[in-house]
Amino acid sequence: MSETTVFVSYSWSIEHGTGIVAELEKHCPSRNIRLLRDNNEIKHGEPIQQFMDKLTGGEHVITVFSKPYFQSPWCMYELLRTWQKGDFQQRTHPIIADDCDLQDMAYRIGVVDYWVAEHAKIRKLLEGRDPALYVDEYERANVIRDISQNASKLMNFAAGRLTTPLAELRAQDYAPLLDGIKAKQPNAPAGSSSKPEQPPTAVQVQGDIKADNGSIAVGMLQGSTITINNRG
Repeated sequence: MSETTVFVSYSWSIEHGTGIVAELEKHCPSRNIRLLRDNNEIKHGEPIQQFMDKLTGGEHVITVFSKPYFQSPWCMYELLRTWQKGDFQQRTHPIIADDCDLQDMAYRIGVVDYWVAEHAKIRKLLEGRDPALYVDEYERANVIRDISQNASKLMNFAAGRLTTPLAELRAQDYAPLLDGIKAKQPNAPAGSSSKPEQPPTAVQVQGDIKADNGSIAVGMLQGSTITINNRG
C-alpha cells in the first residue's frame, strides 16, 4: 500500500494553543499517511514560499480554520491558491479549531471587510512610489488585493461544508477526517480538473492585474517572491 502525502495549512498561533496538528501527526502513520507541515519540512534559512506553493498543489490539504487563520496573509494565500488550482472540494479537508462561526453572515462579512481594509492600507502606503523601485511591495499589494476580492467566495464555500465538531473529531482520533483521505487514482494529477472551479481570466496592464470577469488572476501570483512578516 503506497503512502499518501497530506499537507496541512494552519495558523501557528492557534496550533500553540490547541496542538491539533501535533495530534493529527500521531494518527497518520497507522493510515499510511505522511503529514507534511511547514516547521518539519522547512530548514532554517530556507524560503517559506517554496513550501507554500507545494502545499497549494498537494493532492490532499487539511485546512485548520480559525479566527487567526482568516486574518493571516500566509494562510489566506495558501487557501486562495489551493482553490485556484482546482478540485478544491476533493483536495481539502476542513477542521474548525476555535469559535470562528462560518455560519454567521456577519462574521464572514467581517473577514471580507478586514482584507478590504488591509488592501486599502497597503495601497495608501504605496501611493506615489515607483513600482519599478518597489517590485516586491507591489507584488504583496496584489496578493492582498486578490485575497480581498476572493475572500467572500472562500468564506461562503467553507461555510457550506459539513464539518465534524473538534470535540467529536478528538474523541474519535480524527477518524471522520483521516478516513476520508484516499490516494489519488492513476492518471489523475493533483490539482487538475476537466472543469476547474471558478477559473480566473485576466490581462496584465502596466504591471497590475485586472480581471475581465471580476474574479482574480492566478498568473500574477506565479513566479513571484512574496514577503509577509507574520504567518499569524
